[in-house]
Amino acid sequence: MVVSGTRDDVNRGRADNLPPQLRWTDLLLRYPSSDSALMHEFGRWEDQPHQHLPAARLALSPWNGVLIADEVGLGKTISAIRIIRRMHAEGERGAVLIACPGSLRSKWKQELRHRGDLESIVADSGRRLLRIIENLADEPRIVIVSHGILRRSETLGRLMEAMPEIMLTIIDEAHHCRNPRSRLHDAAQLLTMRSKKSVLMTATPINLREEELWVQLSLLAPDRWPTIEEFHRTMRPTRMLNDILDGVSRPTPNLPRALDHFQALQNTIGFSGDPRLNQAVELVQNEDAWNEENLEQSRLKLANLIRRLRPLNDLLVRTRRRDLDWHLARRKAVTLDVQMHQQEWRLYEAARAWARTLIQFRHPEGHVFDWSLIVPERMASSCLPAFAIHVQRQLRTQVQETLDSYEEGDSEIDLEEVEMRMLRRLGNMDELVDAAEALGGIDSKYDAFRTWLQNTLDEDADSGVLLFSHFHATLEYLQNRLTDDGITSRVITGRTRMLDRDIIREQFRNGEFEILLSSEVGSEGLDQQHCHRMVNYDLPWNPMRIEQRIGRLDRFGQTAEEIEILNLAVEGTIDAAILHRLYHRIRLFEDSLGMLDPLLGEAMRMVARTELNR
Repeated sequence: MVVSGTRDDVNRGRADNLPPQLRWTDLLLRYPSSDSALMHEFGRWEDQPHQHLPAARLALSPWNGVLIADEVGLGKTISAIRIIRRMHAEGERGAVLIACPGSLRSKWKQELRHRGDLESIVADSGRRLLRIIENLADEPRIVIVSHGILRRSETLGRLMEAMPEIMLTIIDEAHHCRNPRSRLHDAAQLLTMRSKKSVLMTATPINLREEELWVQLSLLAPDRWPTIEEFHRTMRPTRMLNDILDGVSRPTPNLPRALDHFQALQNTIGFSGDPRLNQAVELVQNEDAWNEENLEQSRLKLANLIRRLRPLNDLLVRTRRRDLDWHLARRKAVTLDVQMHQQEWRLYEAARAWARTLIQFRHPEGHVFDWSLIVPERMASSCLPAFAIHVQRQLRTQVQETLDSYEEGDSEIDLEEVEMRMLRRLGNMDELVDAAEALGGIDSKYDAFRTWLQNTLDEDADSGVLLFSHFHATLEYLQNRLTDDGITSRVITGRTRMLDRDIIREQFRNGEFEILLSSEVGSEGLDQQHCHRMVNYDLPWNPMRIEQRIGRLDRFGQTAEEIEILNLAVEGTIDAAILHRLYHRIRLFEDSLGMLDPLLGEAMRMVARTELNR
């Protein structure tokens, strides 16, 4: 019988020359013990060492839980399947419940069957979920349920009464549980309490503040940090270790900064006297270790010591692309310099004025800046023609509602008079409506995008282009314009049926159309590594959204040498202000979990600086 991992006779002869401390490891690799042999190279995937780490951490965790925070595209789903298979191989029995966004349910079912020969059932309603739960004790199954179903108060209430103990809970895209006052967080808390083991999965556990990571980790270890202040004390050394790791990763390692941080840690409770820390200090102080010949080996050794020192190791696993011996596609961020016409600026300024009017109406004291009220300006920045259509359509709708309120016999009321009454009731919208009507067919942003698109399709027409926008109106407008220009496209939004989404994604993968237009619903779980070009037609406020978008392309299986990321932003528009918000949040994420790969081009940094100095 051939045992997975067995070497041929030639390699076995070489094993005799190994140092004594490596012979036991060599023996385990060639002849795995019975409890691990079932997992060795199991499943239909290309085996990657980092995908074994979550299962090993979970097995040793005193909290019976782990947060997998690997970067997008590194195979967190495969790591979760490994955990299920490992628990089965160790003799564990019981049900598994997988909670994920609704758009990922079919993907999970397919992955479980294709990758791990695991059958599962999708609970597509709260009533069906409750029926399945009632029979779990007698019939253990893998159950997939959407976040949306778990958010329903009635379903959650019934679950609290009927939920039995299960073997494993997996919560995918766990950053949706970051609000402790949400029903989804309550559901996650219930599921983790009723599970022997729990796994949270997200590439972006931090969106706004460090407290969000605390909330998610507290689902796994509720007693570890009773207060946020205690969590902050744990994270201070973590920030130093991440800063050291990032400095060591640079072409010229920043050794003085590393030594300063290490010396500070030597005086920190929990680190003082740690032999791994002493080894790291000795390595940094050894000048010969950092010459050109030994640089890479010393860099790797120090990075491994730093990762072993992280305080969150018993709860959190994070692997980055740069940590792996992989072919990595370069991320090339490109920014188009869009110059708007006078008519476009007129409409944009009218939208900005209207947004400020809404803010002043909601907060007359002027001390609060409400980002939710600047949607008109964001829509205008995304796509001015789509915004103009929206303004005119909304005005006609409001006018019709007002007309319907008059008596049928009141024949002296004409449309112009009704419009004037509506404008007086809503405020001064004259300039906004006039500017929308005067825009005509002018669209500088689309013209610049079309030029880039035609050039890149001429170079490579096979792999397609993935475009993201936050607004449905923008996507609808772009599809119409692309069709007029003879470019084939399809749209995926939250309104697209689940079955249709899978069909559209498969068609895009097969090259049946050229451009996939997607709202944020496509930034989670849409695997399109055959494509190497992405467009941010507008920018989200959250840098993790951008990372999720790029992760649809920059993932295991991407064979292109370069991934081109096109960002469209215009100096003087709200996109520049959004950039400032993005950079602040990127820094927050890097402090807690380490560096992100470049998301935005240098030109956009200049736009942001200009806006901030205004």
